[in-house]
Amino acid sequence: MPKRRDAAGQGMRWVVAHAIAGCLIGFLEGGRFPFLATLVLSGLIIGLFQWLVLRRWLSVTWVWIPITFGGWLVGMRGAIALAPLLHPLANRLAAWVGWEVFWLQTLQQPVVLGVLGSFQSILLRRSPLSARWVFGSALGGLARGMVSTSVCAIA
Repeated sequence: MPKRRDAAGQGMRWVVAHAIAGCLIGFLEGGRFPFLATLVLSGLIIGLFQWLVLRRWLSVTWVWIPITFGGWLVGMRGAIALAPLLHPLANRLAAWVGWEVFWLQTLQQPVVLGVLGSFQSILLRRSPLSARWVFGSALGGLARGMVSTSVCAIA
């Protein structure tokens, strides 16, 4: 477990890992791979970057990556189910400040990664982190949604 003074550093590495994963995913969506393939690959990419951060502090194994992938797929289904609520909100934000896709991803990705975090919390049930895991994952989803949309637009 990280020492108390290192907890903030781990939190920052966690958000940065999601931002870097978002950059890679946005780059792939920017024309390198078909959108559907990137949509599926996103869960694996996020799982890999999360595992790279966590392996230093927790005894999570490679199982982290497929659990994350499963959570990603279920989370995407949840975001699709919430689309009737999220799309109008994204449209309103876009009318106010523009760029509808950015706002849609900013709203959807915390939902997706929150569900994903629920799956992951099963592996963390003995860790003190498990209580905050879903919220931290949703925050990482916020970073991922904003960054990946931005990188995709310029890739």
